[in-house]
Amino acid sequence: ISLAWGEDPAVRLLGELRRAIDTFELALYYQPKVDLRTSEIVGVEALVRWPHPQRGVLGPQHFLHLVRRHGMMWPLTELVVRKALDEAARWHAESIDVPVAVNLFAPLLADLTLPTRIAAGLADRGLGPKALTVELTEDLLLGNPERTRDVMKQLRQNGIRIAIDDFG
Repeated sequence: ISLAWGEDPAVRLLGELRRAIDTFELALYYQPKVDLRTSEIVGVEALVRWPHPQRGVLGPQHFLHLVRRHGMMWPLTELVVRKALDEAARWHAESIDVPVAVNLFAPLLADLTLPTRIAAGLADRGLGPKALTVELTEDLLLGNPERTRDVMKQLRQNGIRIAIDDFG
């Protein structure tokens, strides 16, 4: 990669990431969730990847720190949720009713508009709340417990499942 004189590679990567998020270039890969008793797939988890044109497919460990540091959590989360719900709607149309799980960044759970946004995304695609599970990491629960509780309560009232990820 040829850089212009004085160009910082980290700044360039940040600009590329912003563009990739804005133009929906990030991809979702789906990890199956299997019932060990029946060996049936009971759901999938959406995993975000960045198919970078020069660096190849990048996992989140290569770019999530930039997302967090530079205030791109909502745009990335919206991209992931929209793509996951689009895929779930396509599967549903093909009579494949497999719920999809998406990870949420901890600070987003303090946003009181989150339940309404998720409910609207489901409704726009004709999906019921059981089509989506939001996964939270256990450290999320330690931040703003009252607001987190309110948002989680609203998600549950909307019928959306919540799972604690990385527990233990």
